[in-house]
Amino acid sequence: MLFFLTLAGGCLALFAILQCIEPRRLLNGMVFTCSLGFLLLAMLALVGTLGGGIGISVVLIGIVLLLPLAFLAAGVALIVNGTVLMRLEGRRLRNLLSMALGLMILFFMLALAAYPLLARYRTSSAALVTVLAFLVLYLSFLFISYLAGAVFFALPPPRPNQHFLVVLGCGVKGERVPPLLAGRLDKAVQFYFRQARRAQPPCLIVCGGRGEGEDIPEAEAMARYLREKGIPEEDIRREDQSTNTYENLRNAKRIMDSSMNRYRCALVTSNYHLFRAALLSRKVGIRRCRGLGSRTAGYYLPNAFLREFIGALAMHKRWHLAVCIMMALTALAAMG
Repeated sequence: MLFFLTLAGGCLALFAILQCIEPRRLLNGMVFTCSLGFLLLAMLALVGTLGGGIGISVVLIGIVLLLPLAFLAAGVALIVNGTVLMRLEGRRLRNLLSMALGLMILFFMLALAAYPLLARYRTSSAALVTVLAFLVLYLSFLFISYLAGAVFFALPPPRPNQHFLVVLGCGVKGERVPPLLAGRLDKAVQFYFRQARRAQPPCLIVCGGRGEGEDIPEAEAMARYLREKGIPEEDIRREDQSTNTYENLRNAKRIMDSSMNRYRCALVTSNYHLFRAALLSRKVGIRRCRGLGSRTAGYYLPNAFLREFIGALAMHKRWHLAVCIMMALTALAAMG
């Protein structure tokens, strides 16, 4: 038990150090997830010490029973969420992600239930299920790590001493700012006036070019919205040439670099989008920044967060693909 507690404490200490140095890394969340795993092993060792073999057997049986039920509940919940999302947001491809993942989880649970029969009569199918289980384990570890990174990056919120607020766009309808984007702008306005009561207000950089179905660039629609909320024109800068988050941040960095050498900035976007935007901000070379996340409707959050997770994995797709291939080969080798 002491061994696992030492490992858990070491991982937590390393996580704290990494978070202080640079919170915009998935590695931080991975270290934190490892600390949770070691803490769980320490608890199992403690139960084994106090209750002997019977105590640890009861705990292991409970875990074996609860994990499948938790996966099953997650699969059903994702399918229900996907149904609600399509009813409220329309049957578009990007709205199918939570439902698709729920169906995949149910299929995976069915494959696990059939594993004893497959191992006996269809060894090739059993090998496929084994490989799938390894991949699910790896992706689950990454998802928990990403979730931990997202939570800790948003804490604490930025102090009211920022030079810039970078507000990321998400599309407009004609010239109208939709509710999702309005939530981001309202968050920026709230912070702007809170800082203005104490010190020099920040400069707001609104990001987004003109996309399909948009009469004006997103940045211009956002600037109009900010002026209606009382933000002076001289405190608004437009970045109206970008088509995605990476370009948003790259062009915003140029604006900030042209204004001053050393600056403090905060990203303003939806809460589900904040951590991936932070990862991209580090990639484009923004030295340090914090984040302000606006709230998102609960039914929209699971699907959107899954999209962001996939986007974050795609940033290092070769590395993750190599790990998946190694795990698949290890699983096949373990089966003989």
